Amino acid sequence: MAADDGWGERPPPPPAEPAGLLYIAIGLFICGLIADGTNTNTRLIEDALYRLKAMEAERGRSVDESAHPAASLASVSFLDRAAG
Repeated sequence: MAADDGWGERPPPPPAEPAGLLYIAIGLFICGLIADGTNTNTRLIEDALYRLKAMEAERGRSVDESAHPAASLASVSFLDRAAG
């Protein structure tokens, strides 16, 4: 035992910053949510593009890539209404 120096016994050292570890864990969790949302959004956009191209191929019309996609869709619906 050490001699009493008038200060008493030292308190034990604090644990390794549990609040800091909690902040890191929450940050990683939020990054995971953002990555999952980005992945889901990309998958939905690719699926919509695949379905749109499949519908256009089924109708036998090609897409004019220089034109705006909405313009080509509007002309398709106009032609369908005019034929019917």
